Amino acid sequence: MTLPPSSKAWKLCESKDEFLDFLLDHGFEDQRISFLDSITEHERIAQVLWEAGDYVNAALRFGQSDDPSSPRQASRCILEGIRSNVPLATSYRNESTTLSKLFKLSQTATLTPDEKAEVEFLRAVVNLDGAELKQYSQDYLDKQDLRGALLALDAWTQSATLDGLRSTRDGEVAESAPPTSLTSPESNISIQHIFGISDASSKEPARQPRQSEDITMQRIVRPCSFIHALAFALVSRGEQPRSRADPITLPTNTVDDMIGRALLNRLNAVIERVDEIALKSRAFEMCQQFLVNQECGGRDEGSCWKGHVLEKDLSIEKFNSRFRLHILVIAVLNLGVFDERIRSIKQKMWITKLFQLCYPATNKAGCLSDITPALIPEYSLAMPVVQCWLHEVFRSLRPADQVKYFLTNILITSLLATAFDYKEATTYLWRGQWSLDPQYAFQNGLIQENSKPAVGSAIIWLAKRTSTRINLGIHFLTHVLKAQVHLDAEVAVAFAEEVSAQLILNHYAHSSTGYDYMVMPRSWILRAFTRAEAPQLNGSMPWALATVLDTFLSILLLKQSAGKLQMRGSVLRDVSIAVRSQAVQRVCRCLALIGQNIIGIRAPVLGFFGKLGSPPVGPKYQGIGTSFLGFFKKLAVDSPLVRPEYQRFAQATNWDGVVDALVGVTRASTMDELLMIRRDVGHPTIRPRFKTVVCPDGKDILAKLRISQYPPVIALQSDILCPGGNLPGFKKQEEGVSGNGVQTKSAAGPGFESVPSTPEDRRSASIIQAFFRRHRRRAGGPIAAVFERLAQKLKKRTRNYKLARPLLLCIRGPLPHVVAYLLTLRNISDKTIQTLNRNMQKISHEKIEELHEKGVEVRRIRDAIIRLGEELQPSSSLYSNRLSATPVSALEIVKKVEQVPELVRKLQNSVDCPEDLDYKLGVEPILSNRGPWAL
Repeated sequence: MTLPPSSKAWKLCESKDEFLDFLLDHGFEDQRISFLDSITEHERIAQVLWEAGDYVNAALRFGQSDDPSSPRQASRCILEGIRSNVPLATSYRNESTTLSKLFKLSQTATLTPDEKAEVEFLRAVVNLDGAELKQYSQDYLDKQDLRGALLALDAWTQSATLDGLRSTRDGEVAESAPPTSLTSPESNISIQHIFGISDASSKEPARQPRQSEDITMQRIVRPCSFIHALAFALVSRGEQPRSRADPITLPTNTVDDMIGRALLNRLNAVIERVDEIALKSRAFEMCQQFLVNQECGGRDEGSCWKGHVLEKDLSIEKFNSRFRLHILVIAVLNLGVFDERIRSIKQKMWITKLFQLCYPATNKAGCLSDITPALIPEYSLAMPVVQCWLHEVFRSLRPADQVKYFLTNILITSLLATAFDYKEATTYLWRGQWSLDPQYAFQNGLIQENSKPAVGSAIIWLAKRTSTRINLGIHFLTHVLKAQVHLDAEVAVAFAEEVSAQLILNHYAHSSTGYDYMVMPRSWILRAFTRAEAPQLNGSMPWALATVLDTFLSILLLKQSAGKLQMRGSVLRDVSIAVRSQAVQRVCRCLALIGQNIIGIRAPVLGFFGKLGSPPVGPKYQGIGTSFLGFFKKLAVDSPLVRPEYQRFAQATNWDGVVDALVGVTRASTMDELLMIRRDVGHPTIRPRFKTVVCPDGKDILAKLRISQYPPVIALQSDILCPGGNLPGFKKQEEGVSGNGVQTKSAAGPGFESVPSTPEDRRSASIIQAFFRRHRRRAGGPIAAVFERLAQKLKKRTRNYKLARPLLLCIRGPLPHVVAYLLTLRNISDKTIQTLNRNMQKISHEKIEELHEKGVEVRRIRDAIIRLGEELQPSSSLYSNRLSATPVSALEIVKKVEQVPELVRKLQNSVDCPEDLDYKLGVEPILSNRGPWAL
């Protein structure tokens, strides 16, 4: 078909617009421009070019038009062209010829101030100007502009800004941490162009669906899109376009899923980069050797990557700045979506780094006692993430899973969790998995002589107002030093310091003179008040603790077998004496402080210090005479081979010498110093040894101890230092006060509860287990009736208890089996999810959707299993700490147990789960339909 000249042919139509529509409908789109050119319709030509995506020529045509609206139209065209040519990812440092021309045209265009600012922003995106992008991202976030914020943040993370994490300046590093994470609704038309996609219109050619297919919404993926390569690989061979430069049309759901996964991959890549750099950043970790000795061999050689900071440059603000960096990175890492194993590794790694910051080897750097929320702007936002990590890690720890680090991680998480928020921590410390795998735990020394888990002793020590806590803390240290137990020695030293400080505080708390003459470092006093005194007197415990610490010294000096103790990833015997000597010094300080505060222990402590320079006692020394050994001991003490870290303790011949050594190793610094608490000024001493803090009634002790105007977070956990204080936004618990005005147990937070621990618990468990074994037929109806009937029996037998107590006891028989069964189901789900993730990386794109949907379903079932398992834990809020005084009904418990078969049925649809698994676990007859009380 041929057309007459367009300048004449258009007159056959009623108007020029009708003729333009005719050309478009009959495939003569190219002739529209020549027609309009022939009649000098420059603005209409520009409009056609604009619609075709030729923004440069469209803007030039607008410039040739005499229409008054053309300058403004040209500006809008230029701005839209720049937007379309700055998509996510592919435009960074890749300024095309078209984009360069558009930027040049924008300099003379009539743009509003906001439009000029947007052009400058897009120019910063292309050039990856990190400083500008940081400010733009914050501005767009404040304006709730999702498009601008997403583009600015993504470009900012791809600039060199993340390298700022290597800086030694805390402020620069904090500014380098990604500020937030955004989810992107791909259906939002206003941001589609930054993804390089658009909705398929009726005018654009698209693949016709086959007769058997449903007609679905479709999207066009342009060649500039960061998912174009994925889309190109996804289309089948028959539908593959002729060129990789062609746009690709795919269903909307497929495109949205690609964008979501691509954005997630980009986010994970940024987070991995932050993790990688922060682990070796000078701002996160100081060289303690340089801080203490003002020298570091690796500094000049370049092998020591840590920050080299002088003591005069340290302050409470500097320490909180480093703590801020740690919790910011943890908050950033929490945004990533990783495999569960990788997430667990990152959690444990960074919690360990946080512990090392809070429990340093020197008193000069700041510690747990110095964390001040008021000095950390993001504390209320980032700290809940840290606490969530502590909760997750603690609940995941079990002996059979990496036993080498099990006990170390237990102590790290429990010490930090109870210091940050004691009331929150007590809700889950007794609900972990540390009591599982008894046979495996026994083989690895985690079971004590009384057949109870060693971890239980450490956790009970953390429970305030527990009568036996002092005994159990010392008993735990005794066990781990004598048994073949995997434990990090530095973590054990930190626990020993906590036990020592609490023992000293307890000595004065039960004294008629109060805390008068109590001597400890400032940081120790704060932590001791937070850990609180025990209800019972110390008795012989100071002697027992001193003996344990003496054993610890012998182990650190390799005079006794170190067993499986390790330090910094190596077995103790392979660790250098320089590193071990720092731990020796800390243990010596514990002994010296115990002796300084409890006079009756001074003589034994002096004897322990006298043995520091003695040679190891073993078969290789048995033939040496006594006189020669005595000479060798004196030679060793006076020899420079005795490390300077503990030499003064070894040389002390009387208690004054011990005090001199104590003052020497705890030299006053801007962060910590030895303090003596006095009720009044008293008589001045000729030789003052410690700084005196006068607190007549103890009420203002926190004001005398803190080194900033704001209270540290650890003080907010103490009823003495900060009565009724807690952090805004954190859970608070009502204090229970009995009729006589004495605080009840609930005032200290939720109590710890064993499963089972008392003879009564074990007896009730055996009763219900025997009850189920005896009955081979229905016993009075459904299983709910069995529970209620047994509860009534126990109620009659047990006096002086409310109904909740015997009911809790009666369910302890079968429910641990149910919880164990749920744990097995969770493990099956986790393995299935891991397998699906691996398969999704290997197979073709056609099957990804199916595997993805299956993974979502398995995750949903797994989450339900986890929730149910937490509810059925014997110490969950289902049974105790209920808001109402009404005890839990057995019917309510049974209804929850009855959810398990349905979860199993759903899981079996996606997972190969054996039908007789409940019999193997001993859960029958509670779960099995073949049981005698099946409903």
